[in-house]
Amino acid sequence: MQPAASQANVDRIRAWLTTCVRDHSNCRLTLSGSIIDDRTATQPLPTRLIEVTPIPRLRETAGQTGQYLALSYCVRQIRVLYAPL
Repeated sequence: MQPAASQANVDRIRAWLTTCVRDHSNCRLTLSGSIIDDRTATQPLPTRLIEVTPIPRLRETAGQTGQYLALSYCVRQIRVLYAPL
């Protein structure tokens, strides 16, 4: 098994991102609703993000611009049940 940060994995993820931005219109939308026309375009970064390196770290961006990727994963749906008291 390759390390998560191996060059092969980085290349694979870059290829996936290229396909997303090129072929999926929803993947070109920023949170503000603007469209990314160019894969090298930058936008304001979130206030804080996790920089994924061999040693991940919390990074405060202080108004910087750049590119970032937001991942989410849902293992299962959680139902919240309320019972009368």
